[in-house]
Amino acid sequence: MSRHLCISVTLLDGRFHGLGDDGAPEWPPSPWRLYQALLAGGHAGCRAARWTEAQSAAMRWLAKLDPPRILAPAARTAQAYTLWVPNNDHDIIWRAYAKHRQPKKSPADLRTAKPTRPTLLLDPPDSTSTKTDTVYWLYPLDDWPDNSSERSENVTELQRIASGIHSLGWGVDAAIASVSIINGDDALPGQVWEPAPLGVVTDRMLRTPAPDALIELSRCHESFMCRLEGGVYKPTERPGER
Repeated sequence: MSRHLCISVTLLDGRFHGLGDDGAPEWPPSPWRLYQALLAGGHAGCRAARWTEAQSAAMRWLAKLDPPRILAPAARTAQAYTLWVPNNDHDIIWRAYAKHRQPKKSPADLRTAKPTRPTLLLDPPDSTSTKTDTVYWLYPLDDWPDNSSERSENVTELQRIASGIHSLGWGVDAAIASVSIINGDDALPGQVWEPAPLGVVTDRMLRTPAPDALIELSRCHESFMCRLEGGVYKPTERPGER
């Protein structure tokens, strides 16, 4: 029986706001999104100061594994609506106040429309089945024997990293995660999404991290942190995908 690295994420609110490259709702959540959520959770708050090279090695190992099979609950796209959020131009108002002038615009004028269309997780069609809000990513481990110390160490570090996940999708998509090794996947609920064969392109391709994803994400984070260095705005870099 095949063994898999199983990373599971439970969406606590039963909905998901993540979008794909084309701006359309993404379901199921891609392996690339999972990878970024793991890295973000592992660096959240005080965890950033405790990040170790062993955890970096585990993330590099994860990026090199074959694409996973995904088991996800049935879902549907909800009706779209619009949120109005600040567009970060409030310094115009406070600059006028600092000069004892009446600003030409009010805070209500400085808002940007944010189209929103969440994905809602559905009850299973079979009334005897248990509803789940959990998505499973199953990475094949056929090339890694049970007695592999490298595999064992990486899985242990991924378990620590996964304990820091706080959201998947937008920040409002609160989530918790776990990592384990399982035999097969017959007992797991959800619809099955298989990885496409190498070289085959379909209409529903999901993004996966490249082998050097950790380096790219670190570089992009650094460019974001330095985007205002010297008082001049520098566009932030975007990571590549395969």
